[in-house]
Amino acid sequence: HIVPGVDDGAVSLEMSLAMIEAAKQCGVISILTTPHIRGAADDAIVHEMHKKAFQKVLDAKPDMDLHLGGEVRVTPETHEITNHPEFTSGEQSKYILLEMEFDKVPPYFTQLLFDFRLQGITPIVAHPERNAGVLKRPAHALEFVRQGAILQITNGSLLGELGETIQACALQLFECGLAGILA
Repeated sequence: HIVPGVDDGAVSLEMSLAMIEAAKQCGVISILTTPHIRGAADDAIVHEMHKKAFQKVLDAKPDMDLHLGGEVRVTPETHEITNHPEFTSGEQSKYILLEMEFDKVPPYFTQLLFDFRLQGITPIVAHPERNAGVLKRPAHALEFVRQGAILQITNGSLLGELGETIQACALQLFECGLAGILA
């Protein structure tokens, strides 16, 4: 979360630039930011605020390829945004990062994945290993992949930083070849 003043990341432009420099020192050459967005069409206003904060980072001219995206929280209204390009990564991409509530897999989630695929957008499911529904029934993750989604597993989950249960699920998803992205 390098967009200053957004989410739980950088609190200032200076901190954003320091985070970018630290990433550069680790060999990162491109960053797609993912500030949180509630998955409803009226949240486009929040995305506009993210754009303004992100522009301050771009205006500082850091030596890094930067793109503004978003992590869209799945809600019952999320199907309304399938035709809103501002919710996809970089507003011209064919990918959308989706975050489920942590307590369950919503009953409408596979339909939502299908709807995005119909629009030519590939859903990326953020940290499914941290979702209680996936932890209870890991086959959900296979269903997501069969629907055309890519699973993004959190590195900390694989390393056990979020507990043994989450680590076991992350390792299972990784070992079964279901993890498409590590973050």
